[in-house]
Parts: sequence; C-alpha cells; structure tokens
Amino acid sequence: IQLATKDEKSQVKAEALGLLNKFFSSESWMIKLNTDATYDRSYLVASKALLNLSASDATLAFEMAKRAEADSNIHIVKSIATIYAQNGSDSENGFFMKSIQRITGFDNYDMISLYGNFLLGRSDSVIQKGVDMLLGVARKNPIWFIRLAAVNALTEIEQMYLNRAREFKLQATTSRSGDNSLEQKAGKAEKMAGDIHSSLQEIKASESDINLRNIFKE
Repeated sequence: IQLATKDEKSQVKAEALGLLNKFFSSESWMIKLNTDATYDRSYLVASKALLNLSASDATLAFEMAKRAEADSNIHIVKSIATIYAQNGSDSENGFFMKSIQRITGFDNYDMISLYGNFLLGRSDSVIQKGVDMLLGVARKNPIWFIRLAAVNALTEIEQMYLNRAREFKLQATTSRSGDNSLEQKAGKAEKMAGDIHSSLQEIKASESDINLRNIFKE
C-alpha cells in the first residue's frame, strides 16, 4: 500500500496498484484506494486506477470516466474508451468520434479497436455514423496499420449484422404469431451487412500498401 500511495516513481505506484487489485479488487478499502488514485498527478497512475476501478465497481468507474472526459492525456483517454466500450451507451459515441479525429499515430490503433467494440452494442443510427467515419479512416488515413484497424472494426460490425440477420430469420421460422416484423428486421440487418461488405471490397481492391495487400490476400 505504501508503494501504491507514497512512492515517488509513477511506474512503481501503478504496478503496486495493479498487484493489490489482483488480490483485493472487491475490498472496500481497495475501491477507495483506486478512487483516490484517479486524482493522482501522474496520468499513468490515474489511468491505471480508473481501469482497476472498472473491474470492481463499473458504475463508479463510469461516473469517474464521465468526469475525466475533458482530459486530453492519451492514458486517460484510452482508459475512458475501455470503460465506454464495456459499459457505454449511444450517448458516448461523440467521445469516440472526437477522440479518434484528434489523436494521431499508433495510439489511434487502440482507439479505433475500442470504438469497434463499442459500436457492436449500439443502435443502428449510431452504428451507421460510426461506420461512415471508419470507412473514411480505412480509405484516407496515411498510416497503413490505422487503416487496418478500421477495416478490422468494420469487418466485426459486418459479422454482427450477419449474425443478427440469422437470428431474426430463425425466430421468424419458429414464431407462431405470423408477425412479419422479424423478416423485416432480418432484411434490414442483411442490407447493413451487405453495404459494409461492398465498401470493404472496394477498399481492399484499391489499397496500394504492400503490407495491407498481403494481409487482405490471407
């Protein structure tokens, strides 16, 4: 506990917090220790504490993440994104879109991956906004592995809609109510998947980077 709260080195404090949480994450004193650590002057420690808190008290972690949204430090932003990807709602879509547009370099790979996970549980209207933005990243981002992250996220969303269409069709075949809304939902999911698939095929066909061309051949 002394190392987690008093040590002068941020890395030591963060590692000590992680070790304590490994064994005592659900203890009330540990939850308080994590909560206090989210205010640490070290972004590394604060972000680690926020993630630790999400494993033991998701509601409190979500509240703390909301309070920290204005912080632009990448460690904090990634921790918030992880929490939102796990427990967020449509309301948090703006956070992701703004963050991805602002962040550059390798850090955006993680953000786009988290955004893809976040979108899997959202409404169709929010997913469509996300798909439009991810398509832009997949086509235009200058860094090939960032484009890859966007393609991977879009592929997962496409698969989600295909799975959803199959589920609706199965429900329709076993339903005795005669309700055709399930078939309509299946058709809508299939269209969403088809639109994404067509866009991905176009993106892969026009890609010039040798790394991505080799990956897309697999």
